[in-house]
Amino acid sequence: MTDKIRIGLIGAGGIARYRHLPCCAAIADVEVVAVFDAVEETARQAAAKFNIPTVFDDYRQMLEQKDIAAVLITTPNVYHAPIAIDAMQAGKHVLCEKPMASTLQAAEEMVRVQKETGRTLMIALNNRFRPDSHWMKNLIAEGAVGPIYHGKTGWMRRAGIPGWGGWFTTRELSGGGPLIDVGVHMLDLALWLMGNPEPVAVSGVTYRKFGDRPDRQIRTWNVANPQGVFDVEDMASAFVRCTDGSTLTLDVSWAANIEKERRFLQLLGETGGLECENDRVMYYGERGGQLVGMLPQFSWGTDEQASLERDGGLPMIREFARAIRSGTTPLCSGEEGLRISRILDALYRSAQEGREIRLDQ
Repeated sequence: MTDKIRIGLIGAGGIARYRHLPCCAAIADVEVVAVFDAVEETARQAAAKFNIPTVFDDYRQMLEQKDIAAVLITTPNVYHAPIAIDAMQAGKHVLCEKPMASTLQAAEEMVRVQKETGRTLMIALNNRFRPDSHWMKNLIAEGAVGPIYHGKTGWMRRAGIPGWGGWFTTRELSGGGPLIDVGVHMLDLALWLMGNPEPVAVSGVTYRKFGDRPDRQIRTWNVANPQGVFDVEDMASAFVRCTDGSTLTLDVSWAANIEKERRFLQLLGETGGLECENDRVMYYGERGGQLVGMLPQFSWGTDEQASLERDGGLPMIREFARAIRSGTTPLCSGEEGLRISRILDALYRSAQEGREIRLDQ
């Protein structure tokens, strides 16, 4: 394959507008040539802004186009699996937004169809592609951290309930609240940096303290539907045990009484440790008989392309294109997405049943 990879976009909402479409426009060997959204005007606005020539009113018509090689899925979570399965069965490669699916069973079916069709299936876990994430991964590979025995991670918002009353806050459409929304990012990043140890058991708890109270709308980014529902959690806490003895804790929220939004990661190894908070990374260890700390200086840049690199979006699209052209497994494969889906499913079951859930039985 030497020509541009022609991509169809399915779902033209927020994340497609601010991440995926600008990233595709900045990469020479990919081109978004068609778009579909359940709200036709949303699709037409995206097409106009990003010079996309064709707007479809049915994504299945897009899948019939033989000159489209791949699709990018950015719909509400419940539609990820059926659209991805339709696309792979139509011969298309798939880059699917996180979470992989709204249920474990749907994620399992996606992987089954991927194996059956041989198409590329990649999950859009962009945090793996951030420059600071790769710096930490390389440092770990060099042995500067040693075997990692414990991790602590999370994404806590003070007031960040997305689209109150819309699909984000409706379990039937989303599969859950912040645990499946932002928790999926931090869980995946931590386990990837730890070397993908196999989880053996999980415990989880969920809370709903702000989202379903009309007097707490100050906690929301926007109200998608005043007559909608909020039947998901607004905070979750989790503990994961792995077969190699390592452990991981996770805290996520859309709303909590804290100072400010905080995205964090801490990894404790026998040789060194890593801490990451928002865009600041620190390494701690020993040198010359003394305790030392190291603060790497990343040259982030200030233009739009630098921002997309920093976010991980640009290298993620490049990896999708590389996997399609080479026929090799992409970073953030469907099977890796399925591993995270199993953990999320078990955490929700643990919270519901009030007990630890074993993953090895």
